[in-house]
Amino acid sequence: MAIAHLVFLTRKQGSSNAQAERILESAKREFGALPGVLEVRIAARIGEGDISKRSYGIMTRFADSESLAAFLPHPVHLAIGKEMREHFTDFAVHDFTELGA
Repeated sequence: MAIAHLVFLTRKQGSSNAQAERILESAKREFGALPGVLEVRIAARIGEGDISKRSYGIMTRFADSESLAAFLPHPVHLAIGKEMREHFTDFAVHDFTELGA
C-alpha cells in the first residue's frame, strides 16, 4: 500500500523565496529518482494570515513502507535534508498510509 510522506517547513529569515524554491525543486528531482518513490510534489502555502509559518510543503509518495524506510537514511535524502536545514526551520513531518484503490 502506498505511503505519503508529508513535510511542512518554514523558510528562515535571510533565505529568499528563490533559494527556498531552488532547494525544493532539487529535492523533487533528486528524490524522484530514488527507488520506490512514486511521485514528489512541492507547494507554497496560499491564503490569508501569517504565511511565514510552514509556508512550504513537500509530498513524497512511496510504493510501500519498506521504500520509505530505505529513503530516510539514503545519502541523497540526508544531503538534501542538510541543505534544507540551512534555509528552513519549523519542520513538521507526517506519514500516512493511503486509503482506497
